[in-house]
Amino acid sequence: MQPLAPSALLAKNTSVYIFDGAPNGQASFVPAEEPREMTTADIHATISAFAQGAKNAIEAGFDAVEIHGAPINMARVKKAGSCFCWN
Repeated sequence: MQPLAPSALLAKNTSVYIFDGAPNGQASFVPAEEPREMTTADIHATISAFAQGAKNAIEAGFDAVEIHGAPINMARVKKAGSCFCWN
């Protein structure tokens, strides 16, 4: 599965930590793959998925949800008409 990102730029000299599914919980560092640039629909779907995950956690009894992310291209998010918040 190709990763998604705000732009199709490859992080040079970077490895990512991937869980390999082994029962012993092993994981490996593998070279980063070139991501596919997110479409407006991808941005909306990602925001909706994070919002639903946060709602599920609250309904499960968690007091709060913290989402940490790297800097994003806010111009693309604004163009998509999205907001990183909900009531």
